[in-house]
Parts: sequence; C-alpha cells; structure tokens
Amino acid sequence: AATWVGRDATRSRLTRRDVWAIVFLGFIGYYLASFVDFLGLQYVSAGLGRLILFLYPTLVVLLTTVFLHKRPSIREIVALVLTYSGIALVMSTLLGDGNANLSLGAALCFASATGYAVYLVAGSQVVQRVGSIRFTAYATTV
Repeated sequence: AATWVGRDATRSRLTRRDVWAIVFLGFIGYYLASFVDFLGLQYVSAGLGRLILFLYPTLVVLLTTVFLHKRPSIREIVALVLTYSGIALVMSTLLGDGNANLSLGAALCFASATGYAVYLVAGSQVVQRVGSIRFTAYATTV
C-alpha cells in the first residue's frame, strides 16, 4: 500500500520531520498501544479493559484542549464528567475484590488509550501536511 501511495512523482516528498512523525505515531498508535492493551488485559477483565480503552475520545478532547488550544464545549465537559464518574464508580466497586494487580491492568489499558489518543491528535496535524491516505499507509507499515 505504501508503495502504491508513493508512486505519484508529482506529489511532494516527505520531509525528514514528517517521516519521523509518521514513524513515531505509527509506533505509538498501533504497535505500542496494542501491546500495552494486551498486557493490561492480563490483569483486568475484558469488559473493564474495554471501558478504559474506550476513554480515548475523552483523551482526544483533553489533548486537543491542552495542545491545540481548542476549548471544549459545555456538552463535551458534561460528557467528560459523566464518563470519568462512571469509570470511578466501576473501579471503586472492583478495588475491594482482592485483585492486587487491578490498578496495574487499569493503568496499562489507560496507557493504551492515551497512546491511541496521541496518535489521533498529533496525526491530525501531520495529515494536514502529507494527506490522510499517505499518512495512514505509512503509519500502519511501521
């Protein structure tokens, strides 16, 4: 796929900065996020792991606020509060079950969600320079 995308000679060459960004984001967003997620699933149930992993949209909102200076809407703020309140409720009921590694597993799944959110936010900036098809083709080959 990457060879097919790169076939157009009229398309601008990738800068060294873009190449490193694509390699880094491909590694973080695909390989590392998946690896850390699977590690986390050794310590938490698949249900809890998915609840935590699918916090990534909330992390995108937070990262966009911090790094791209985009203010969240009231709806997004309410969604953040409800989402993290729900996660806190679920975690509080599970912490007393005697699973000593629950916090480790939850942290690993959260790290996976964070890695994917970083990929999405930072990748959106790279996509503006190199195009979505080229970015995706190269990032997934890392």
